[in-house]
Formats: sequence, structure tokens, C-alpha cells
Amino acid sequence: MSRSQVQSGHAFEYGIACAFNRQYGSSVLLDDEFTQRAKTAFTNCDDEEQEKIFRASDQIAAFLITSDNNLRPRDGYAIRLQSDMKGKDGDVRDVLISNSGLEIGISAKNRHTAVKHSRLSDTNDFGNIWFGTPCHPEYFEQIGPMFCELRTLERQEALWRNLENKAKRFYIPILDAFKDEVERSCKDISNTPKLLVEYLLGKCDFYKIVKKNGDVTIESFNLHGTLDWGVDVKLPTRMIEARLKDNSENTMILTFDNGWQLSFRIHNAESRVIPSLKFDVQII
Repeated sequence: MSRSQVQSGHAFEYGIACAFNRQYGSSVLLDDEFTQRAKTAFTNCDDEEQEKIFRASDQIAAFLITSDNNLRPRDGYAIRLQSDMKGKDGDVRDVLISNSGLEIGISAKNRHTAVKHSRLSDTNDFGNIWFGTPCHPEYFEQIGPMFCELRTLERQEALWRNLENKAKRFYIPILDAFKDEVERSCKDISNTPKLLVEYLLGKCDFYKIVKKNGDVTIESFNLHGTLDWGVDVKLPTRMIEARLKDNSENTMILTFDNGWQLSFRIHNAESRVIPSLKFDVQII
């Protein structure tokens, strides 16, 4: 994600926090380093963008306060923004609104809908990080040659745009190894599908707000039944299929039960070659 996207996201977080603060009147918006960071990002937006953020944020706050009884106006609300580092611990919420022991979280996205930007490399045990099961030795044997070549290209200061057949040389074989490892883990450990989705979406329930091209969408990720608006979402219990997306050389589709389907697009996030590839994960 580019720096401008990160800054726009922080500005949007600040707008949402302020909108709820205005709605409640007697609430307290915690003025810490994360709020100041978001406020600075908002201040750096031009007047037109600030107006768009406040307009969208006011609509979001008004809708959720009307729709979720846990957010209805009353005294004692505390509002705070979270560190981006919380996402690594499985908490993707950006704005937290709490009162009387209840805590409602909001994930604010500006112009993108990806759920996580995780990386693969020959030194990154994604199985252990994602769902607590270390990757099999076979996985590292599969990906070893590709990342060894990438490390050589890095020393040569090669650029991705100059590489020929990069999909067949790197993307597809690494995706195949990723697919094989997920399938192995799902077969060996029954709760792998559940843990994988919780890692990608977050361990806490939240409302996901996406502002894009003038439109605002609100999605309820009520995975554990703590939200008052939105249907209860059943987490997956088994994998049905893993396959390369039709007519694609860089995207793997994982299909689970209970209606879950996830898209994993692998790509180089930098112009220069490094021995690491990034995932853009989308909910289908």
C-alpha cells in the first residue's frame, strides 16, 4: 500500500472518530499519538477531501447508531484509534467505541477492499503465523529454488519489469506450493480453515467501512455474534477446493464451506527484485 493510501486511510479514521464524537456530545475522543497521527493526515487533506470525509463519516455514524442498539446515544462513550501494528496480532479494527464494558470496532478503508497484505518468502513460516501450524519441510523444499533465484537477482540489482516469464518462473510455482501447504494443513488440523479466516479478517468482530469513488459501503463481520447489526457469520470448517483463477497467472482461489471464497493475488510490491512476494487477499 502506498504512503498516500496509508495517509488517506488515517484521515478517514479520524473523520469517523470525530463523527461519532459529535453524535454523542458527551463522549471522550482519546487524544493520544494515534489520534494525533490521524488528525495530521486529515489536516494535510485539501478542503474538498476533508468535506468528503466528514460527509461520509457523518452518514456512517448516523446509520450505525440507528442500526446497532449498542451504539445508541447515551453518556459514557470513549472513542480511540488503534495502532496499525494491532493488525499483526489479529485485530484489524481502526476505531474503537466503548461503553459499559461493550466495545464496537470499525475498520476504515479508503479506496481499497483488501483484507490483508501478507508476504511469502523462504524465511517466512506463514503456516505458523496464520494458523499456528508450522509449514511442512516439503513446502520449503518446493519454494526454495525460486527464492534462491530471487536472492541472486537481488544481488544483481535486477528490476521486476525486466524479468521474462516471471509468472511461470516464480508466481505459479510459489502459488502451487502455497496451495499444497494449505491443503495439507486443512487435512491434518481440522480447525485450520477457521483459523485462516480469523487471521485474515481479524479475531474481533467489526464493521468494515469502505470509501471509494464517492460511495460508502458498510459490511458487518459478525464472526462471534457481538455486533447488533448484520447476520451472524459462520466460519468455515473445511476446504472444498483450491485452484488457480481462470485466465490468471498470479491468483489462487480458495473455496471453503459456509459460503467462504478467498482470492490470493501474489505480486511484487517493489520495483526492484527482493526475495519476498506479497499477497493481495480479497473476499469473494
